[in-house]
Amino acid sequence: MTGFGLRAMVINADTTAQARATKRNLWLEARTDPGVILLSPEELGSRECFQLLSNLAFSMRVCILGIDELHLLYWWGKSFRPAFQQIGVIRARLPLRGGHPIPIMGTSATL
Repeated sequence: MTGFGLRAMVINADTTAQARATKRNLWLEARTDPGVILLSPEELGSRECFQLLSNLAFSMRVCILGIDELHLLYWWGKSFRPAFQQIGVIRARLPLRGGHPIPIMGTSATL
């Protein structure tokens, strides 16, 4: 992504712990800085994620919701990572673009 000039940020249990140690707040930085945010599915249901989605500056920048490891839903079903069930909730909280919900893009390296 950086090769295309995009600033990417990863928010998961590891990166938030590292940020806390240096007194950074990734959720506040995510409001205006990165062009791409990669979240672990477990973060989708967090209070911080909902606060981020409620931030007008952030929500107006979102143009696509990408979901990685989508093959896991097929192989393991809903019970494997219940956090994936938050995807629809997240999409519903984002603004419409041209009267339509933003697109969802699923990715997988394992087909």
